[in-house]
Amino acid sequence: MDSRAAEADRLFAVHDPVGRIAAEVCRDNDIHVPEQVAIVAADNDELIGGLTHPPLSSVRISWAKIGFETARIMEEMLATRAVPAVPLLVPPEGVAARLSSDLLAVDSPRLQAALRTIREQACDGQTVKELLSKIPISRRTLEEQFQKHLHRSPRDEIIRVRLLQARGLLGGTDLSMALIAERCGFGNAERFSVVFHQVEGCTPSSYRKRYHLA
Repeated sequence: MDSRAAEADRLFAVHDPVGRIAAEVCRDNDIHVPEQVAIVAADNDELIGGLTHPPLSSVRISWAKIGFETARIMEEMLATRAVPAVPLLVPPEGVAARLSSDLLAVDSPRLQAALRTIREQACDGQTVKELLSKIPISRRTLEEQFQKHLHRSPRDEIIRVRLLQARGLLGGTDLSMALIAERCGFGNAERFSVVFHQVEGCTPSSYRKRYHLA
């Protein structure tokens, strides 16, 4: 397939702060993430991942299992005086996928431009009408391409990007609901709460209680 998305470079950062720096360097040099460089880091720091532009995908490390296995091996070594012959490898828990690696290989430059514009401007309160003013395509054609490739509408994609940012702020900061709503393009806390509940199945406050970093 002849598309820029299919030819994108891939970058793995050793941990989230390095991934954020990489994303900032790309932004400063007009390198589009993830269309030209897809970035994945490690540690899954919700604060860093959510505040990176675009939000940073990251490998979830099994820290609890690593701690458990370390304690178990140390106990065995103290009891038997024997050193394990081979290291114990603890696999990660998977990848927390965010927009920095949200790569869609399509052969439509206009659709790619629309997706990039949404990623960059959805949290500024962007509407579908404003999106169409920047992309030389009719609304009907844009809607058709979104349904064909993503199985959702442009409006749904705008909301998805906003909520992805909102989840990072809820989990990684103590910002008020009003400020999170403003930063994610919802206008006010009431509208933010309604949309969040419709999509996530819980209120923003409930989500924060469940996932907030201590």
